[in-house]
Amino acid sequence: MIKQKQNFKYFLFLFFFLCSVKGFAANYYWVGGSGNWSDINHWRTSSGGSGIPFVVPGLTDDVYFDANSGFTASSKTVTVNVPANMRNITFSGSAVAPVLNSASTANPINIYGSSEWQSGMTVNSVYLYYRNANIAKTIKSNGVPITGNDDVYFEDETSISLLDDFSAAGRLNHMAGTFNTNNHKVSVRSYAGNTGGKPRTVKSNGVPVNGSVFFEEETSVSLMDDLSVSSTITHSAGTLATLNHKVSMKNYSGDTGSKPRTLNLGSSDFYITGTMYDGDFSADSSYLTLNAGTSHIRFTGVLGYPKVKPYAGQHYYNISFEKAELEGNLGYVQSGKVYYNRITMNGNGKLIKDNEIKELILSEGKTYSLASSSTQTITGKLSAHIPDCGEKITISSSTAGTPANLVAASGFFAGY
Repeated sequence: MIKQKQNFKYFLFLFFFLCSVKGFAANYYWVGGSGNWSDINHWRTSSGGSGIPFVVPGLTDDVYFDANSGFTASSKTVTVNVPANMRNITFSGSAVAPVLNSASTANPINIYGSSEWQSGMTVNSVYLYYRNANIAKTIKSNGVPITGNDDVYFEDETSISLLDDFSAAGRLNHMAGTFNTNNHKVSVRSYAGNTGGKPRTVKSNGVPVNGSVFFEEETSVSLMDDLSVSSTITHSAGTLATLNHKVSMKNYSGDTGSKPRTLNLGSSDFYITGTMYDGDFSADSSYLTLNAGTSHIRFTGVLGYPKVKPYAGQHYYNISFEKAELEGNLGYVQSGKVYYNRITMNGNGKLIKDNEIKELILSEGKTYSLASSSTQTITGKLSAHIPDCGEKITISSSTAGTPANLVAASGFFAGY
């Protein structure tokens, strides 16, 4: 009985000792070349040392892969065969560039701090997470892309900052906190400010996003500076606040999905750069609340047929179709009137459905089609000036023999 009590006391001592060891951050060093993350014999308590830790790294521990890790040309792969947890992860100093490989969705790489990759190495991960620990994180890639066909997740609720260019083959999911690019290039399959319930901010520092961006967060995403996207911005949930910053994209799609969303434009310049039939501002959704402020939506594609696709009752501020080669389309399939402060058409144009416009500016030598059986109400000023010897402006109904109505502020009514 006495021996059993002594054994029990020893067990309790060992249990609390191990718990206390894991309660503090420890340094882990890899040795022995290729191996599995779960193999305790590949971990040491010092670089190239002999001390073996009790357990594999946890979320408060820092892991190092260095000159003493024993990587060779034929033995250089660290296989993540279990979920890999750590605080900071650093690869540096190895004469042979190693491989970090996580090929299963069941075994993600979970980084609770910062990461640094060694130039020339391979990071292949199905899921790589920067988990929330409420500490500011940094990523130093040293030219190493994250390969694999799946996603990278930014979950920290403080900030994640790039120390150099960042590249990932999959989608970058920005789920919380501030993502600060620090003027570095970002290349991903797509950017998604999508899941989770945490407000987040995006700070681009002048770095364009090469690909599409998805805003699906149901709380809010706020821009900290200008945002440039080479393809489409899809806004399907929550509030997107531009905070008066310039935004540039091929298309804006705010008409996807069935979740409430709000677009706060403030005084932003909102550039739509798509060409031909790929340059639209799509807001034709009852789920979208548009707060236009004093913003200016600018269609700047080289040529094509850009469209404003509104929902009935929406109020816009200034919209301009800026190139003479653009045929601007104002209106879509809305069932009621849409309101605008100023519309500028420097090329040909179409006014579709019912619109109320404070100021409409048309251009010399261009042709304008007004939707038949619809009314265009001008409440302030219609500018259709033709200089001496200038080319005429043609305004007609979209359907021959069926009038379109143009109502001016003074009460003048004309049918075309």
